[in-house]
Amino acid sequence: MANDNSLDLEAGSSQYASVADTVSLSITGNITVEAWVKPESYAQFATPHTVVSKFNEGAANQRSYFLYFTSETDPTSAISFRYDASGDGANRCTGNSTTTVSTGSWIHIAAKATVASKIIQFNFNGGADEDVTEVEAGTPTSIVDSTAAFSIGCAFTNGTAEYFFDGLIDEVRVWSAVRTSTEIANNYLAELVGNETNLQGYWQLDNDYLDMTANNNDLTATGSPVFSTDVPFSGAPPAGGTAGFRSLMGVGI
Repeated sequence: MANDNSLDLEAGSSQYASVADTVSLSITGNITVEAWVKPESYAQFATPHTVVSKFNEGAANQRSYFLYFTSETDPTSAISFRYDASGDGANRCTGNSTTTVSTGSWIHIAAKATVASKIIQFNFNGGADEDVTEVEAGTPTSIVDSTAAFSIGCAFTNGTAEYFFDGLIDEVRVWSAVRTSTEIANNYLAELVGNETNLQGYWQLDNDYLDMTANNNDLTATGSPVFSTDVPFSGAPPAGGTAGFRSLMGVGI
């Protein structure tokens, strides 16, 4: 199957896609979140720009996990990942990458948390793992099982969507395990089947919002986003190799 589309989100139109809380996405232990992203702008300076979240700030014990850009100046921004053990911010762990991402370029991001050890790592474009400094509070050795919605392109405060992403998102994957750098490198340039071990949610965003796993975490779009034909890679990898980029010059850090 070819990878023909990505989801095009406009922050100014408050666009995102989400699904109500499900058992499979309420991961309480080790976690890996993957996505291809191509930011178009960091329009809301000094506020998060959400890639993936299960996070409802302000509501009681509803902060689970959150992958986002922390923008200070355009056109570059750093990436962060946070998980909460108590759901109220009192027991949290945040990893802030030193890698900055320019607008207009595709990049594959994998955020990984070994929660019992309070370790967060990033992996970019299938490269080596980047260990990051954890900003901790309390004893965050698990992820709270909240009832917050899972969303792509926004997070919530007291049930109201905010922290919108502006740009393209493709191939979102959520795993209940810490993926190795080799596992990520072997698969980040290819579509998955959907039945891979520990894969809890997988959205190809190929002109639909379906979860390709048996968990059926299908998304509902808000704000009428559209799909783009601008994608980070095309097709499945050939035997013994990796998939070719549709536009090699459009991929990078």
